[in-house]
Amino acid sequence: MAEDWDVRKRQDAGDAAPHAIFHAVGAALSLWETLESELAELFDRMIYSGNRAGFKIFTSVGSVSARIQLMEAALPMDNADIELT
Repeated sequence: MAEDWDVRKRQDAGDAAPHAIFHAVGAALSLWETLESELAELFDRMIYSGNRAGFKIFTSVGSVSARIQLMEAALPMDNADIELT
């Protein structure tokens, strides 16, 4: 393969020990959770809630598309032409 992102040739069998896959999935989920938490912090600061209401609102919304809408709605009006999608 020339690059890491190139499609790999299909293998006949998977790994005998799944530990590497479990570790990679766990690491990816941990990074995603960190991103979600940082976005919640950013949203809380964007709406200037003194009681962490922004954080609570952001984390209570279940879908990614709804969270994007929350972030777009919290943008200052002078940047209204910015889209996050």
